[in-house]
Amino acid sequence: MKITNDKSKNPYIFISYSHEDRNIVNDEAHFFKCMGYHVWFDERIEAGSEWVAQIEEAISNAKQFIVFISPHAVESTYVKKEIALAINKKIPLLAIYIKKTELKGGLDLQLIDIQSVYKYQLSKKKYQEVLKSTLDKNIKKVDFGVYHKQFYVFMGIMAVFFMLSILVFVLKEKNYPIWHESLTDKILTDKYTNMQFVYVPGGEYLMGCGEWTTNCSENEKPVRKMTVKGFYMGRYEVTQSQWKTVMGKNPSALKRDNHPVEMISWYDAKAFIKKLNELNKNERFRLPSESEWEYACRSGGQKEEYAGIKDLNTISWYKATSNQSTHPAGLKNSNGLNIFDLSGNVYEWCEDIYFPNDHSRKKGANHEIRVVRGGSWLFPAKNCRCVYRFGNKADTLSDDIGFRLIMDR
Repeated sequence: MKITNDKSKNPYIFISYSHEDRNIVNDEAHFFKCMGYHVWFDERIEAGSEWVAQIEEAISNAKQFIVFISPHAVESTYVKKEIALAINKKIPLLAIYIKKTELKGGLDLQLIDIQSVYKYQLSKKKYQEVLKSTLDKNIKKVDFGVYHKQFYVFMGIMAVFFMLSILVFVLKEKNYPIWHESLTDKILTDKYTNMQFVYVPGGEYLMGCGEWTTNCSENEKPVRKMTVKGFYMGRYEVTQSQWKTVMGKNPSALKRDNHPVEMISWYDAKAFIKKLNELNKNERFRLPSESEWEYACRSGGQKEEYAGIKDLNTISWYKATSNQSTHPAGLKNSNGLNIFDLSGNVYEWCEDIYFPNDHSRKKGANHEIRVVRGGSWLFPAKNCRCVYRFGNKADTLSDDIGFRLIMDR
């Protein structure tokens, strides 16, 4: 989920952070906005002189400056400059420690008298209480109208009820997926790798290449009704850093910790899962089935050609946008379930044996051929369609094939 800058006439919070912590900070910024605060941070600004000017102006006009402290942040020149400017402009400053961090490079002196919140030591409830108490002293929330608030709430509830009634009728008539479970924003994090998992509500949908997409191939047919139970899917493809945490050595052709791991076979993915399961007592991890993967890619079985949106360039690293390389996980927009890179970056292994069509399914299985899904930095838009599928030998190593996990609880 992308947070847009909200530097209007309303008082706002300026957020300073290391881009290595982008995924965590993105969630925090979304949380602030849900609480009613205006938020500004530099997610969409290009580096250069204009960047510097915009940052300086944004800090100078902020009512609250929040810096997210981590080992990456204390190494960031930009974070240090932003803190110095906020102190110089006498902007109320709050330091939120998202990880245990030793201050250095002068930051220990800069932050010695600054109010700090150690998020990694607090429960979620306590953290939110401390944060709310601090922010309410310095900044006003969005004012929705004191005198007419009850009226607006009542009208809002009635409008939602009316729209839901219409939606259910349309979904039934058009054979769109009907949710059997409630959608939740709950995100679970594996404590060993910091992998995040998003809940995907179960439901029934039409799997395969239908009228909602283009360039249908024979191995994407026929369209058939499928039912899946709710599951937790990896919010991002497994990164090289997460792979190294479990397996040690990084096999990737382009070695970057926050890029998806590649040059791993189906068997390698299964070995990773085996070791990760040995580290966890309560959760079990696995590869997604092909029907689960397509259901999640299409934002819960919606009739989508690409993962959540028609404009492929906003969600995908593929041949036209990738500059012939993988990219950090999660830089593009998510789909409707807040899951990233399902239509690009690297292909993804699935658990299933590959059958090119129903006829071949009846002839028996070749266990050496496994399903691969999703788009790739190396291939064109056609390969990024949610229904695109092919099979690869399970021992194949390629610099554009990775994987993501399912967490069972």
